Amino acid sequence: MDQYNEIILDLTGCRYLGEIHQRIKKTFSFPDYYGETWDAFLDAFRTVGVPDKIIIRGEHDIPKELIPQVDRMHNTLDYMRTELSAFGQVFSYEIID
Repeated sequence: MDQYNEIILDLTGCRYLGEIHQRIKKTFSFPDYYGETWDAFLDAFRTVGVPDKIIIRGEHDIPKELIPQVDRMHNTLDYMRTELSAFGQVFSYEIID
């Protein structure tokens, strides 16, 4: 039986976009060359693999000016979910606060 892989991404306390990407890089063990863009975010999963589920915590704490960036992250995750489902892989994410 395959093992279920769930990862928690905690964005609590992030005040800048760079902090969000550094937290992402550390949480998912992205390679040093991770480019800290949303395209690089998507590409990096091809290197490290995609978890079954990502739980995102701490979005309520993100400054208002970063909300469009958080929305871009959600859009990227939605795209990833759609692409993976075409290959029969189940992927989901959940926002908790």
